[in-house]
Amino acid sequence: MKNEGSFLQYVSCRHDPPQPAAQCNYIPNRYPRSE
Repeated sequence: MKNEGSFLQYVSCRHDPPQPAAQCNYIPNRYPRSE
């Protein structure tokens, strides 16, 4: 779901120090996805 992806990006960006949007894009891939 697109909403889920946005939520993962938001959470990952918050868990990690401030980084460029590109970083936030790949960070969720390092975390387990709940599907």
